Amino acid sequence: MKNIDIIYFIEHAAREIDTACIVKLLCEKKYGLSVKIASLPYGLHKITRSYLPACVVLPFFYALDNQYIHPMLRYWKNVTFINLNCEQFLNKANETFKAPRDSFVKENVYQIAWTASFKDYLIRHGCIEGNIFLTGNPSFALYCKPYNAFFATRAELAVTHHLDPDKKWVFFPENFFWAFISDDRLNTYIESGYDRETALNKREHERQSLDKCIDWLGMTAGLNNVEIIFRPRPAISTGEYHEILRSHLKSIPPSLHVIKSGSIREWNMASDLVISTVSTSLIESAFVDKPTYILEPYPIPEYSYSKWMHTLPHVHNKEELFALCSNAITAPVTSAAFSELFMPDGMDHRKAIDKIAESIHLISRQVRHAPGYNIAAKLHDTVNDIKKHAADLFNIRANHDIALPKKHYTDDHITESGIYERINKWAGIVDTLNQ
Repeated sequence: MKNIDIIYFIEHAAREIDTACIVKLLCEKKYGLSVKIASLPYGLHKITRSYLPACVVLPFFYALDNQYIHPMLRYWKNVTFINLNCEQFLNKANETFKAPRDSFVKENVYQIAWTASFKDYLIRHGCIEGNIFLTGNPSFALYCKPYNAFFATRAELAVTHHLDPDKKWVFFPENFFWAFISDDRLNTYIESGYDRETALNKREHERQSLDKCIDWLGMTAGLNNVEIIFRPRPAISTGEYHEILRSHLKSIPPSLHVIKSGSIREWNMASDLVISTVSTSLIESAFVDKPTYILEPYPIPEYSYSKWMHTLPHVHNKEELFALCSNAITAPVTSAAFSELFMPDGMDHRKAIDKIAESIHLISRQVRHAPGYNIAAKLHDTVNDIKKHAADLFNIRANHDIALPKKHYTDDHITESGIYERINKWAGIVDTLNQ
């Protein structure tokens, strides 16, 4: 059993790994903290049995009743939890679903807020103000110097993915997760507090929107001057989308590319035009002054509406989309309302990652109780593991309590060597912060 200051869990690798690497490097270099990065869906089992942390950093923590929280509480005693709140641009339906739900989270979990408005949201839902740290948005920081030098350039992406750098790149980060939700998963959401009627309507609306968008993109891909980069969200595989495209289109146009590798950031920076339905990725592209549009094949339902959506222009039909993509040059359209919403009073997001590292340092100094480890739980589960292994050898079913990763995490598997390779690549850039 190894004692460590911080275990930093990531859920979706493409979304979170870069911020995690920088925070680790800053915590170690500036504050002398030991930090271990691990995958929440793939690394939890090993981490809980190998490490005893003082603090645990999580991408989300809404309630104790969660499949990932249970093993932590089972093994670790008196640990301090820090919730990064990786999703803070909430629509009306999610404002309740993603709110803190129980007294433990409201009173004992430290919270990271990107903006004063999200801090107010946490306070309204019962969180203690003294447990909330205002940092700025780490995703915005990654678009700024020196961090933006880390990501692949347009020329590099063109070579890697066989794209024509002289054509107009139209980036479409899709946001149709609900279109793929099974009945079982839908019921799980409803049992966790999601309104049943809203959930059913949301799934149907996104399925209809997906069908329409694919038809429109297929038509637009026929233009000679465009490369369309269609990026599935973390929970959906490229294989699933290739099947859908083949079922909707007679053939997949050569200029319509389904690409999941790389991060949202490098594609936002490299593309000429960014367009999607209500994906929060559009907020990031607008932040760096890319021409950014919301594609709205059907009116946005009230439950999906968020106040940031009125700050960007909307495309309502295939003719508007076709005209937008046909233009050789598309000017940025970021509005004053966008700046007022995301950069109130000149709020500077460039230091957001530094502030997260500083917040973790300050929280770690407030730890009042020495963490402890539940040896009995480890012995019990080790016996179960042995039984499972034996059962597998003889093809016999056995009961065990190890939660396997869900289907929608298939693209989030990252090995320890992969994590350390990423950390080492970031180390040189982080070193320049002190120069």
